[in-house]
Parts: sequence; structure tokens; C-alpha cells
Amino acid sequence: MKKISFVLFGFALMFVVGCGNKSQNSAREVADSTNVDSTAVSPEEQAMAESDNTVGSAGDLVIFDLKGKVQKCVWKNSNGTTTYLFDEQGKWIGQNNQKLEDVFPGGIKRDKNGRLTDTEMDGYGSIHYAYNTDGKPTSIDEDGFSRKLIYDTDGNVAKEIQELAPEMGDDESQPEITTLQFTYVEKDEVGNWTKRKSSNGTETRTITYFK
Repeated sequence: MKKISFVLFGFALMFVVGCGNKSQNSAREVADSTNVDSTAVSPEEQAMAESDNTVGSAGDLVIFDLKGKVQKCVWKNSNGTTTYLFDEQGKWIGQNNQKLEDVFPGGIKRDKNGRLTDTEMDGYGSIHYAYNTDGKPTSIDEDGFSRKLIYDTDGNVAKEIQELAPEMGDDESQPEITTLQFTYVEKDEVGNWTKRKSSNGTETRTITYFK
């Protein structure tokens, strides 16, 4: 079973947001937890942020259940570690030291409000994002795998319903459905969660903000 990290996700995500999925896993690079300072912004990451200062969409940070002037989010879960980068307008610009157009070489699409709607892995599958009237993502769908998101009163994802379709050609099996209930353990001063738990284990996030 795939879990986000959110494209995501981590997703990737987790994105995500938080939570992994198969297309995000193909783009991930697991950080060396013994040597990497997850709060530091490397020269490459800084250059990436400065190279794309266009007006970002309101949808990019919410895909990862984030808010505020987030520059960098290092998301760790059972699938490994994924680093997400954003510009000062909240636009998702990179992942694991890659520009977003390199992560999704097949193309990136946005709606008329500037929100991310589709990303294409160029032969490795696509991801589609749908939003509610509040601008929060309600579903993140990729080839054969979908995630439906339900929020609590604080605006965090309270429940994630994952559906994995049967293998192609298997007409007898039913979709595999998994429901994750999240418990938020720690949040930072901005209100972004930095530690949460579910049946999929413990997830942590180290978040760096623009000054």
C-alpha cells in the first residue's frame, strides 16, 4: 500500500501532504539523517526560490497542509524523507533539489485561479488535484490510487480515505480501501503541525520560513 508524502502529497502531500504515493516515491531522495541540517537552506535551494518569483497560487501550500511564509518543508514518514520548496508567494517550486518542472517533466497545469490541478510524470503517471469552495484539496488522484481528504475544525486533515484500484485486467477484485485517522501531537508557532500519528506510523516535519 502506498502512503503520502505527499507529491505527492509527497506528494507527496504529504502530501504531501503528508503521505506518500507511488509517483512521489519515484522522485524522492532519502536524506542522510545523520549529516543533514533540515532547517538550513542550501545555495541551490535559495537560487531556485529566486529564479521563480511569479505570483503563486493559494492552492500550493494547502496541498501540503501548510500556511504562512513557508520556504522549505522536510517531511519524514514511513516512506522516507522528502524536501519541498516554495517561493515567497507560496508557490511550490521544487522537490529534493529538483525544480518542479524536472520533477514533473510531462507538464504542470493550473486552473484560472492559479491552483495546481494536474502534474504529469512523463510516462510514470499523472496526479490530479480537486478543491472545495474554501480552496482546500478534497482529493488527490493518480493512476489507480486516490486519496480523499476530510478536515477538522482547525483546518488540518483529520481523515484520509485511500483507495487502491485492482490490477489492470483483474475484473473480480474489489478496490482496496484504507482509512487513516490523524492525531496531531505538535505544532509550531505559526500553527503548522510538526508531528502527527496515524495507523501508518509517526510523521514529522521540519519547516523553515522566509524572514
